[in-house]
Amino acid sequence: MKKAEKDADSIEKDAEETKKEMIEEANQRANEIVDNAEDRAQEKKEKELNQFRNELEERKEEIMDDGESEASHIRTEASENREKAVELLMDRFSDQFLG
Repeated sequence: MKKAEKDADSIEKDAEETKKEMIEEANQRANEIVDNAEDRAQEKKEKELNQFRNELEERKEEIMDDGESEASHIRTEASENREKAVELLMDRFSDQFLG
């Protein structure tokens, strides 16, 4: 009977050791999966952030171009209006003082 008890103890110890090893392997695999998922999430975040920055830069350039075009248009109109104003003043001056 003692041999049977020793065998049972040995089987129990082996089973316990196998259980511990399997738990350790499962924990390692779980940690690897979590690390891999975190790495992929970080890469995706960086990719999306870079894409957003690029789109934002493109939009900024469009706005700057539109603003410059509008400013150029306003400068042109102002110059034309100034020329018309000078002509009008000269005509009025001529009419009033030169007769």
